[in-house]
Amino acid sequence: MGVLGIVLIVVALIVGAGIGIIVGNLYRKKVAEAEIGSAEQEAKRIVADAMKTAEAKKKEAILEGKDEVHRLRNES
Repeated sequence: MGVLGIVLIVVALIVGAGIGIIVGNLYRKKVAEAEIGSAEQEAKRIVADAMKTAEAKKKEAILEGKDEVHRLRNES
C-alpha cells in the first residue's frame, strides 16, 4: 500500500465522518421536533381541560349566586 492508498483511506474516513455527523444531526432534529409536537399536543390538552374545569366552576358559582338571591328574597 503506497502513499496514495493511505491518502484515499484518510479521505474516505473524513468523508464518512462528515456524512455520519450530517445524518446524526438530521436524526436528532427529527426526534426533537417529534418531542416538541408531542409536548404541544399535551399542552393543548391541559389547556382544554382547564377551560372545561373553569367553565364548570363558573356555572356552579352562578347557580350558587342565584340560589343565594332566591334565599334572600324569600327571607324578606
